[in-house]
Amino acid sequence: MFYPIDFFSQKSVELQEQILLKQAQTHFYEQVNTRKWNAHHGGVYVKPLHGEKPNPYLKNNTLKVELWIDYLKREQNNKEFKILLKRDGEDRYFKPHAKKLLIENQELHIIIFDEITKELQKIQILEDEASRDSLTKLFNRGKFDDVLSKEIVLSKITSSPLSIIFLDIDHFKVVNDTYGHDVGDYILIELAKILKSTIRTGDFVARWGGEEFVVTLQSTDSKTASILAEKIRKNVENYTFAKGGEQTVSLGVTQYNQNDTQESFTKRVDDALYEAKKTGRNKVVVK
Repeated sequence: MFYPIDFFSQKSVELQEQILLKQAQTHFYEQVNTRKWNAHHGGVYVKPLHGEKPNPYLKNNTLKVELWIDYLKREQNNKEFKILLKRDGEDRYFKPHAKKLLIENQELHIIIFDEITKELQKIQILEDEASRDSLTKLFNRGKFDDVLSKEIVLSKITSSPLSIIFLDIDHFKVVNDTYGHDVGDYILIELAKILKSTIRTGDFVARWGGEEFVVTLQSTDSKTASILAEKIRKNVENYTFAKGGEQTVSLGVTQYNQNDTQESFTKRVDDALYEAKKTGRNKVVVK
Protein backbone atom coordinates (compact mmCIF):
# COMPACT_ATOMS: atom_id res chain seq x y z
CA MET A 1 0.00 0.00 0.00
CA PHE A 2 1.47 3.34 -1.03
CA TYR A 3 -0.02 6.55 0.35
CA PRO A 4 1.18 9.71 -1.42
CA ILE A 5 1.34 12.57 1.05
CA ASP A 6 1.74 16.32 0.59
CA PHE A 7 2.77 18.42 3.55
CA PHE A 8 0.64 21.45 2.77
CA SER A 9 -0.96 22.61 6.01
CA GLN A 10 -1.53 25.66 8.13
CA LYS A 11 1.30 24.47 10.37
CA SER A 12 3.70 23.99 7.42
CA VAL A 13 4.90 20.60 8.65
CA GLU A 14 8.36 19.83 7.24
CA LEU A 15 9.90 16.43 6.66
CA GLN A 16 12.79 15.87 9.08
CA GLU A 17 14.41 12.89 10.78
CA GLN A 18 11.89 13.38 13.58
CA ILE A 19 8.70 15.37 13.34
CA LEU A 20 6.72 16.37 16.39
CA LEU A 21 3.04 16.51 15.53
CA LYS A 22 0.00 17.37 17.57
CA GLN A 23 -2.63 17.81 14.90
CA ALA A 24 -0.95 18.02 11.51
CA GLN A 25 -3.42 18.91 8.79
CA THR A 26 -2.15 16.42 6.28
CA HIS A 27 -3.95 15.32 3.15
CA PHE A 28 -3.52 11.70 2.07
CA TYR A 29 -4.63 10.89 -1.46
CA GLU A 30 -6.36 7.61 -2.09
CA GLN A 31 -4.28 5.35 -4.37
CA VAL A 32 -4.57 1.62 -3.77
CA ASN A 33 -7.22 0.76 -1.24
CA THR A 34 -10.51 2.31 -0.23
CA ARG A 35 -9.29 4.41 2.68
CA LYS A 36 -9.55 8.19 2.40
CA TRP A 37 -7.54 10.46 4.61
CA ASN A 38 -9.23 13.79 5.35
CA ALA A 39 -7.06 16.39 7.04
CA HIS A 40 -9.84 18.86 7.67
CA HIS A 41 -11.59 16.46 10.06
CA GLY A 42 -8.53 14.63 11.30
CA GLY A 43 -9.99 11.24 10.44
CA VAL A 44 -9.57 8.25 8.22
CA TYR A 45 -12.78 7.58 6.34
CA VAL A 46 -13.33 4.03 5.16
CA LYS A 47 -15.87 3.44 2.42
CA PRO A 48 -18.88 1.57 3.83
CA LEU A 49 -20.01 -1.76 2.48
CA HIS A 50 -22.22 -2.18 -0.58
CA GLY A 51 -20.33 0.47 -2.52
CA GLU A 52 -21.93 3.56 -0.97
CA LYS A 53 -19.87 6.70 -1.36
CA PRO A 54 -19.15 8.25 2.04
CA ASN A 55 -19.73 11.91 2.71
CA PRO A 56 -16.35 13.18 3.97
CA TYR A 57 -18.07 15.88 6.00
CA LEU A 58 -20.56 13.63 7.72
CA LYS A 59 -19.70 11.92 10.99
CA ASN A 60 -22.36 9.39 11.86
CA ASN A 61 -22.89 5.68 11.99
CA THR A 62 -22.74 5.30 8.23
CA LEU A 63 -18.98 5.90 8.30
CA LYS A 64 -16.14 4.28 10.11
CA VAL A 65 -14.09 7.18 11.42
CA GLU A 66 -10.58 6.74 12.78
CA LEU A 67 -8.03 9.39 13.63
CA TRP A 68 -5.23 9.15 11.09
CA ILE A 69 -2.57 9.15 13.80
CA ASP A 70 -4.23 6.08 15.34
CA TYR A 71 -4.32 4.44 11.93
CA LEU A 72 -0.63 5.21 11.49
CA LYS A 73 0.26 3.69 14.86
CA ARG A 74 -1.78 0.60 14.10
CA GLU A 75 -0.40 0.07 10.59
CA GLN A 76 3.25 1.03 11.19
CA ASN A 77 4.28 -2.62 11.65
CA ASN A 78 2.67 -3.61 8.36
CA LYS A 79 5.59 -4.42 6.04
CA GLU A 80 3.61 -3.20 3.03
CA PHE A 81 2.82 0.20 4.55
CA LYS A 82 4.93 2.92 2.93
CA ILE A 83 4.57 6.62 2.22
CA LEU A 84 5.37 8.06 -1.17
CA LEU A 85 6.71 11.63 -1.28
CA LYS A 86 7.64 13.79 -4.24
CA ARG A 87 10.95 15.48 -3.40
CA ASP A 88 12.71 17.56 -6.04
CA GLY A 89 10.60 15.90 -8.70
CA GLU A 90 11.61 12.38 -7.66
CA ASP A 91 9.63 9.62 -5.94
CA ARG A 92 10.95 8.97 -2.43
CA TYR A 93 9.65 6.22 -0.17
CA PHE A 94 9.52 6.36 3.62
CA LYS A 95 8.58 4.02 6.45
CA PRO A 96 6.68 5.97 9.12
CA HIS A 97 6.78 5.25 12.84
CA ALA A 98 4.61 6.92 15.44
CA LYS A 99 4.89 7.12 19.21
CA LYS A 100 2.66 8.90 21.73
CA LEU A 101 4.23 11.30 24.25
CA LEU A 102 2.82 13.18 27.21
CA ILE A 103 4.43 16.59 27.69
CA GLU A 104 3.00 19.04 30.22
CA ASN A 105 -0.26 17.09 30.26
CA GLN A 106 -0.53 17.40 26.50
CA GLU A 107 -0.77 14.36 24.27
CA LEU A 108 1.72 14.71 21.45
CA HIS A 109 3.06 12.32 18.85
CA ILE A 110 6.55 11.96 17.51
CA ILE A 111 6.64 10.77 13.92
CA ILE A 112 9.82 9.33 12.42
CA PHE A 113 10.19 8.94 8.67
CA ASP A 114 12.92 6.47 7.69
CA GLU A 115 13.78 6.74 4.01
CA ILE A 116 13.74 3.32 2.31
CA THR A 117 14.02 4.43 -1.33
CA LYS A 118 17.40 2.77 -1.96
CA GLU A 119 16.35 -0.44 -0.24
CA LEU A 120 13.19 -0.64 -2.36
CA GLN A 121 15.17 0.02 -5.52
CA LYS A 122 17.54 -2.84 -4.67
CA ILE A 123 14.60 -5.16 -4.05
CA GLN A 124 13.01 -4.16 -7.35
CA ILE A 125 16.28 -4.84 -9.19
CA LEU A 126 16.58 -8.28 -7.61
CA GLU A 127 12.96 -9.11 -8.38
CA ASP A 128 13.42 -8.00 -11.98
CA GLU A 129 16.56 -10.11 -12.36
CA ALA A 130 14.81 -13.15 -10.90
CA SER A 131 11.97 -12.80 -13.42
CA ARG A 132 14.20 -12.57 -16.51
CA ASP A 133 15.94 -15.11 -18.70
CA SER A 134 19.69 -14.66 -18.21
CA LEU A 135 20.53 -15.19 -21.89
CA THR A 136 17.94 -13.20 -23.85
CA LYS A 137 16.99 -10.78 -21.04
CA LEU A 138 13.35 -11.43 -21.86
CA PHE A 139 11.00 -12.33 -19.03
CA ASN A 140 11.02 -16.00 -18.08
CA ARG A 141 8.26 -18.58 -17.92
CA GLY A 142 7.57 -17.96 -14.25
CA LYS A 143 6.91 -14.29 -14.94
CA PHE A 144 4.82 -15.21 -17.97
CA ASP A 145 2.60 -17.48 -15.87
CA ASP A 146 2.06 -14.67 -13.37
CA VAL A 147 1.29 -12.10 -16.08
CA LEU A 148 -1.04 -14.44 -17.97
CA SER A 149 -3.10 -15.18 -14.87
CA LYS A 150 -3.61 -11.45 -14.33
CA GLU A 151 -4.39 -10.87 -18.00
CA ILE A 152 -7.05 -13.58 -17.85
CA VAL A 153 -8.69 -11.91 -14.85
CA LEU A 154 -8.61 -8.55 -16.65
CA SER A 155 -10.09 -10.10 -19.79
CA LYS A 156 -12.97 -11.56 -17.77
CA ILE A 157 -13.66 -8.31 -15.95
CA THR A 158 -13.56 -6.12 -19.06
CA SER A 159 -14.97 -8.72 -21.49
CA SER A 160 -12.08 -7.86 -23.80
CA PRO A 161 -10.32 -10.43 -26.03
CA LEU A 162 -6.99 -11.95 -25.05
CA SER A 163 -4.71 -13.91 -27.37
CA ILE A 164 -1.42 -15.79 -27.21
CA ILE A 165 1.27 -16.39 -29.82
CA PHE A 166 3.51 -19.40 -29.18
CA LEU A 167 6.55 -19.83 -31.43
CA ASP A 168 9.45 -22.18 -31.90
CA ILE A 169 12.65 -21.91 -33.96
CA ASP A 170 12.57 -24.47 -36.76
CA HIS A 171 15.30 -27.15 -36.75
CA PHE A 172 17.11 -25.45 -33.89
CA LYS A 173 18.79 -28.71 -32.86
CA VAL A 174 20.50 -28.75 -36.24
CA VAL A 175 21.90 -25.28 -35.52
CA ASN A 176 23.39 -26.42 -32.23
CA ASP A 177 24.74 -29.66 -33.69
CA THR A 178 26.24 -27.96 -36.74
CA TYR A 179 27.53 -24.66 -35.41
CA GLY A 180 27.76 -25.24 -31.67
CA HIS A 181 25.86 -23.87 -28.69
CA ASP A 182 27.56 -20.47 -28.84
CA VAL A 183 25.96 -19.88 -32.23
CA GLY A 184 22.70 -21.28 -30.90
CA ASP A 185 22.80 -18.75 -28.08
CA TYR A 186 23.48 -16.00 -30.60
CA ILE A 187 20.38 -17.04 -32.60
CA LEU A 188 18.25 -16.94 -29.44
CA ILE A 189 19.50 -13.48 -28.51
CA GLU A 190 18.87 -12.14 -32.00
CA LEU A 191 15.39 -13.66 -32.09
CA ALA A 192 14.59 -11.95 -28.79
CA LYS A 193 15.59 -8.63 -30.39
CA ILE A 194 13.35 -9.32 -33.39
CA LEU A 195 10.42 -10.09 -31.13
CA LYS A 196 10.87 -6.96 -29.02
CA SER A 197 11.08 -4.78 -32.12
CA THR A 198 8.02 -6.39 -33.73
CA ILE A 199 5.46 -6.59 -30.92
CA ARG A 200 3.32 -3.63 -29.99
CA THR A 201 3.40 -1.43 -26.91
CA GLY A 202 1.51 -3.30 -24.21
CA ASP A 203 2.26 -6.77 -25.56
CA PHE A 204 4.22 -9.09 -23.28
CA VAL A 205 6.95 -11.41 -24.58
CA ALA A 206 8.80 -14.10 -22.66
CA ARG A 207 11.12 -16.99 -23.29
CA TRP A 208 9.14 -20.12 -22.57
CA GLY A 209 12.21 -22.33 -22.54
CA GLY A 210 14.76 -23.68 -25.00
CA GLU A 211 13.96 -22.28 -28.44
CA GLU A 212 10.32 -21.50 -27.57
CA PHE A 213 8.90 -18.03 -26.97
CA VAL A 214 5.45 -16.73 -26.07
CA VAL A 215 3.64 -13.42 -26.53
CA THR A 216 0.44 -12.33 -24.76
CA LEU A 217 -1.76 -9.76 -26.47
CA GLN A 218 -4.39 -8.02 -24.35
CA SER A 219 -7.49 -6.60 -26.08
CA THR A 220 -6.57 -8.57 -29.20
CA ASP A 221 -8.64 -11.21 -30.99
CA SER A 222 -7.13 -14.19 -32.78
CA LYS A 223 -7.47 -12.59 -36.20
CA THR A 224 -5.40 -9.56 -35.21
CA ALA A 225 -2.99 -11.79 -33.31
CA SER A 226 -2.46 -13.93 -36.42
CA ILE A 227 -1.53 -10.80 -38.39
CA LEU A 228 1.14 -9.96 -35.82
CA ALA A 229 2.30 -13.58 -35.82
CA GLU A 230 2.71 -13.46 -39.58
CA LYS A 231 4.70 -10.25 -39.23
CA ILE A 232 7.00 -11.98 -36.74
CA ARG A 233 7.39 -14.94 -39.10
CA LYS A 234 8.37 -12.71 -42.03
CA ASN A 235 10.74 -10.60 -39.93
CA VAL A 236 12.60 -13.71 -38.78
CA GLU A 237 12.68 -15.20 -42.28
CA ASN A 238 14.06 -11.98 -43.78
CA TYR A 239 16.56 -11.28 -40.99
CA THR A 240 20.26 -11.58 -41.80
CA PHE A 241 21.85 -13.62 -39.03
CA ALA A 242 25.61 -13.10 -38.87
CA LYS A 243 26.02 -16.71 -37.72
CA GLY A 244 24.12 -19.93 -38.25
CA GLY A 245 22.55 -19.14 -41.60
CA GLU A 246 18.91 -18.36 -42.33
CA GLN A 247 16.32 -19.10 -39.66
CA THR A 248 12.56 -19.59 -39.63
CA VAL A 249 9.93 -20.01 -36.93
CA SER A 250 6.63 -21.83 -36.60
CA LEU A 251 3.85 -20.10 -34.69
CA GLY A 252 0.58 -21.04 -33.01
CA VAL A 253 -2.16 -18.56 -32.17
CA THR A 254 -5.26 -18.86 -30.02
CA GLN A 255 -7.79 -16.62 -28.30
CA TYR A 256 -9.02 -16.96 -24.72
CA ASN A 257 -12.51 -18.41 -24.25
CA GLN A 258 -14.50 -17.49 -21.17
CA ASN A 259 -14.73 -21.14 -20.10
CA ASP A 260 -10.96 -21.65 -20.45
CA THR A 261 -8.63 -22.37 -17.58
CA GLN A 262 -5.10 -21.06 -17.85
CA GLU A 263 -3.97 -24.62 -18.58
CA SER A 264 -6.51 -25.22 -21.37
CA PHE A 265 -5.66 -21.84 -22.88
CA THR A 266 -1.94 -22.56 -23.10
CA LYS A 267 -2.57 -26.18 -24.16
CA ARG A 268 -4.58 -25.00 -27.17
CA VAL A 269 -1.88 -22.60 -28.36
CA ASP A 270 0.67 -25.39 -27.88
CA ASP A 271 -1.49 -27.63 -30.09
CA ALA A 272 -1.58 -24.87 -32.72
CA LEU A 273 2.21 -24.63 -32.68
CA TYR A 274 2.52 -28.42 -32.94
CA GLU A 275 0.24 -28.38 -35.99
CA ALA A 276 2.32 -25.62 -37.61
CA LYS A 277 5.48 -27.69 -37.18
CA LYS A 278 3.86 -30.91 -38.39
CA THR A 279 2.37 -29.37 -41.52
CA GLY A 280 5.48 -27.78 -43.02
CA ARG A 281 6.97 -25.34 -40.46
CA ASN A 282 7.63 -21.63 -41.12
CA LYS A 283 3.90 -20.91 -40.89
CA VAL A 284 1.16 -19.63 -38.60
CA VAL A 285 -1.70 -21.86 -37.37
CA VAL A 286 -4.71 -20.47 -35.51
CA LYS A 287 -6.85 -22.62 -33.20
